[in-house]
Amino acid sequence: MTRIVRYFIIAVIGFILVNSNLFAEEKNNEVIFKATITNASAKEKLETIVTMLKGVNEAEVNLERKELKVEYNPNLINTDMIIYTVKCLGFDLTVIEDKEKKDEDKKLSDTQN
Repeated sequence: MTRIVRYFIIAVIGFILVNSNLFAEEKNNEVIFKATITNASAKEKLETIVTMLKGVNEAEVNLERKELKVEYNPNLINTDMIIYTVKCLGFDLTVIEDKEKKDEDKKLSDTQN
């Protein structure tokens, strides 16, 4: 009987350790890049590929400003990985702005709109 209790306690502790991120406040970063984007097909390609990266929540290209805005989870991906991926596609990127963003702040702004 005590062996079953020990296994149960170990399982519960393991579950808590593995899923401790569920209880932590999720933080996302938002970065804006200057990009060498010239047309709509490049825009679609860039948004699609960057959004497919693990840890990227959203990618949006502004063709007029030639900017790429990416919202990402810094625990899963960083700006260097994004830059590397985009350079492999044949585009150059330069970081303009990189800021931390909390999900709660985003939810509040979404509900206010």
